[in-house]
Amino acid sequence: MSEHGQTPEAQNGSTAATQLIVEACTHAVDKYRSGDISKAQAVLDVATQLVGAEPQQLGDAYDSTPIQSYLAMLDEIDRSHRVESGSRAGGHGEHEERTEGAGREGSSRNGTPRLSQPSAQDRSRASSEDADEPRSKRAKVDPSSYAWAATDFILEATLDPSIARTLELIRIYGDDLTQARRDLSASASVPEFPEAEWTNILTGRAVDLDHVFAGRYTSGPDEKITERIGELEFSYRAPVPSKKVGCFGDWVYAWKRASVATAYAFPHRREELDAYGEQVIGLFGALAPAIHSRVMDFDRAISDSNTSTLVARMSMGSKRPRSPAPPEEDDEGRVAAARKRHAGATTARTAAPTRPANAVSITPAPDAELRSIRSANALRARSAAHDSIAQPAFLRGLVWDDLGAPARRFADVSLTHAPVPEVPKAVREDAVVNATLRAHPHLFKIVTPINVERFEELLQAHPNQAFVRSVTRSLREGFWPYADAKPDEYPDTWDERRPAPQDETAASFLRNQRDEEISLDRYSCAFGPALLPGMYSMPVHVVPKPHSSKFRLVNDQSAGLFSLNSMIRPEAIKGAVLDGIPALGSALRRARTRDSSDFIMWKSDVSQAYRRMPVAPHWQIRQVVTIDGFRHVDRCNLFGGRGSLRVWAAFDSLVSWIAQHAAGVEKFNYVDDDFGFARVGDVEWYPPYQRYFPTPQARLLSLWDELGVPHEQPKQLHGLVLPVIGFEVDPNAMTVTLPSEGRERLVAAIDDFCVLTAGNRRRSLAEFQAFTGYANWAFNVYPLLKPALSNVYEKMSGKVDRRAGIYVNAAVVRDLQWLKKHVLRAPGVHLLDAKPGTRQTLIKARSATNSPSLTPPASAPTNTIFFFEALAICAAVHRARAWRRAGRFVKRFAILSDNSNSVAIFNTLRASPRYNGILKSAIDVMVDCGVDVRVDHIPGTLNVIADALSRGRLDFVREHVPNITLLPLIPPQDALGPVAS
Repeated sequence: MSEHGQTPEAQNGSTAATQLIVEACTHAVDKYRSGDISKAQAVLDVATQLVGAEPQQLGDAYDSTPIQSYLAMLDEIDRSHRVESGSRAGGHGEHEERTEGAGREGSSRNGTPRLSQPSAQDRSRASSEDADEPRSKRAKVDPSSYAWAATDFILEATLDPSIARTLELIRIYGDDLTQARRDLSASASVPEFPEAEWTNILTGRAVDLDHVFAGRYTSGPDEKITERIGELEFSYRAPVPSKKVGCFGDWVYAWKRASVATAYAFPHRREELDAYGEQVIGLFGALAPAIHSRVMDFDRAISDSNTSTLVARMSMGSKRPRSPAPPEEDDEGRVAAARKRHAGATTARTAAPTRPANAVSITPAPDAELRSIRSANALRARSAAHDSIAQPAFLRGLVWDDLGAPARRFADVSLTHAPVPEVPKAVREDAVVNATLRAHPHLFKIVTPINVERFEELLQAHPNQAFVRSVTRSLREGFWPYADAKPDEYPDTWDERRPAPQDETAASFLRNQRDEEISLDRYSCAFGPALLPGMYSMPVHVVPKPHSSKFRLVNDQSAGLFSLNSMIRPEAIKGAVLDGIPALGSALRRARTRDSSDFIMWKSDVSQAYRRMPVAPHWQIRQVVTIDGFRHVDRCNLFGGRGSLRVWAAFDSLVSWIAQHAAGVEKFNYVDDDFGFARVGDVEWYPPYQRYFPTPQARLLSLWDELGVPHEQPKQLHGLVLPVIGFEVDPNAMTVTLPSEGRERLVAAIDDFCVLTAGNRRRSLAEFQAFTGYANWAFNVYPLLKPALSNVYEKMSGKVDRRAGIYVNAAVVRDLQWLKKHVLRAPGVHLLDAKPGTRQTLIKARSATNSPSLTPPASAPTNTIFFFEALAICAAVHRARAWRRAGRFVKRFAILSDNSNSVAIFNTLRASPRYNGILKSAIDVMVDCGVDVRVDHIPGTLNVIADALSRGRLDFVREHVPNITLLPLIPPQDALGPVAS
């Protein structure tokens, strides 16, 4: 069936009928052109054909677009006849008078004007003179006489409006390209762009990104370009870039300029251009830098055809572009094939290329059923759902492929970051807020230690200048934290304050913090006990710092019905990138392959990072704090706002770009922590602290000083083993582990959660959420232990009241005790071992659901096929223990199953409680035996032997595999649930 519900036969019939209608209408137009029928008769013939057409043939039967197209063709014939009549009247001399019968000689017998045929001499003279004759003096060609005219008229009536508009503008610019270029050059708002490439844009051809990129460098002469203005001819040579696009950053710079210029000429295509840019950037992120050239080849291939082909393809396809398939690393033919599949021109860069069909189709022959497991698995067409078997979901980011794509880095975020938002118009025009801002200007200030001028100067070469300008503007005028305008139902003024702390130590800390903030000008002086119109006041709390006797000030911007955080939609702030263990591990592995020296880790911390960013006065008025009954305006970004991280990250991503490109510092970032590694002995003297630091760290500190970014000496650390985001990183042993004190705290948290009494078997939803957050953090080094939270999530499901109690049942306690057992003995992540490896052993798993020896537990679902398929995989994993007892130490093996659900739960380590025991049983073996197991999908057509076993066809199995050894399946009892165990 087609996407419109038609069968292929119906589609073919509709296409043939449409073609007959087009031919009949075209024939009527041709007869009018030749003078055989009158215009009225031609209109009647066309209308008769179109009115009788079915809706599926030419669109809506009441749509007048097709008939208007043919009427336009008839009108064009009339105009051509008038032009020809005028040409004959003055064609034999400037002063020759037209004879009385000239008009009659050029008419048909029914009075319709007819074009006279020129003599051979006339044609010869015309062909020689047309080249030098100005365009405005030439006889206009009748476009309706082109062979493709009729088809185009019909096609354009059904095109996507965006494509139709593109074609319309190309025709408009092409009617007088010289005039269009002249007007473009005189435009006050025209973006800076190479002159030679404007012609490509206006005519719908592909832009040469090498030429665009070369605008920053010197160039040499190349191909000759000739243009005419009237009778004058101008010749010049287009620039040849002495430096071409050669890396990701070069491409982003050139593409940004090209897309801005293209959108200037075709404003309706802004969204398409942005989508294509994001898709190509995604390809760069998905492949290793060593093969980024293939992405650039892929991009060039898209632009090596004609525009019209692409337009037709886009009109017949989905409006939403599909993601392009990256060129395969070992398949040179993919790029060449792309040149034939995709049309070019600037339009081509907005159309998403589709994934090519497989070049080889494998049809199993009778003797192919017995191909080896390894060959079948290697040659089969893989499902997209199982492409990541080498890096299953539960290990995502913790398996490093030296030939694959590096993890996305925080330092690259600024290259594609959208401009940070300005104050919304509705907020800027809020009369209540503006009245208070005007009446009390001393309460609202822009406060930041950042040297904005130097920051701006160091970013002059940054490729994403729109983002740079938005950040520098926000440093001067204050950031807007991604909030919407205040909803209509929210009051103009709101006070959400809470009682002052009763503990005198906490109250004293709160006053000291207030005094410090006032001294730094981040708080205004007190302006009284009452809020001014337009102000919001959110509560502040004092909480003890973890594992410390000190306190921390907390701004609760989520409190109450009209909280500030409720004005910030989660989708507005999504997409934050933080460098974690995956990015660090990838860099360490690359460094270790080329340098056998010992490394030292370093970590630097920005002092009070969030507070260094100013917020706009229109948001400051919402950040009133109340201490001891008096009000203060908080003028800066704060910890507790939903958009606070994105505000800081916008600024810090540009600092990271400067560090990499101006100071030569390769580093990683996690919120306000910057970390990295260097060779032991590679140090540099840092005068302000009067001590040596690893060279990258010393240079980063110097850059911070230059930019005005505050820091304190106690938080600038380095060592052979160093805690990074809570984990101990040893760059020489190549391990990441949970520190012993961190492990003890995790075990203590498990014990506290599981300590239950007769009257206290409940925990609040907030306590459940806090515990799962802590456990998920630990899963960075214990990824195999994720099934421990299956029953916890089951209990949390559907709950929304964070204060409501949730019963902690025996299943939750058993899972958490299982987690505790493994935390106490499981090793950390070993970076050198965590890589895709050769599968040493392959096992095909298939359950025998008709076996009387397998009785499902009471908790198993009614449809038990899924349960038994997963149980068969678990039993295969348990073979590792038998191998170990026999002295065979298998380090890794793969299990193939034709049950997608079973593959999915082993790929994610996420299952509902009824299947969770199977996962826990398999993981016990994997941890005890130190074996790395991958579960992959195999189509049932290739799983013939396992399928025959599951159906009891033992004679078939022995016939085709004579040496096979068959053993009874004894399922692991612990996988069947606590009762069976």
